[in-house]
Amino acid sequence: MLFGLAVDDTVHLLWSQTPNASVNRALRYNALRSGAALTATTLMLCLSVITLALSDLQANQEIALLLSAGMALALAMDLTLLPATVSLMRHRSPQSEQ
Repeated sequence: MLFGLAVDDTVHLLWSQTPNASVNRALRYNALRSGAALTATTLMLCLSVITLALSDLQANQEIALLLSAGMALALAMDLTLLPATVSLMRHRSPQSEQ
């Protein structure tokens, strides 16, 4: 579930509607356009999963805490680390040195 959410959010942030748009421009545009929806979806999923913490089973309580923390961390990484990684990769790519 965590990988699915992280990959889905990453695709939403990287997908470009215009073929000539740079990756940085697409990230900025998509973050402004769909950042609120990604955050709301993640928040709703976290709140839904955290209800498992009300269970009497310790396994359910632990998985609820781990999954909700993991989903929040995945969103934070998509909104912060993804743009930084893309920018770093663009600066280090051989194409940018030519």
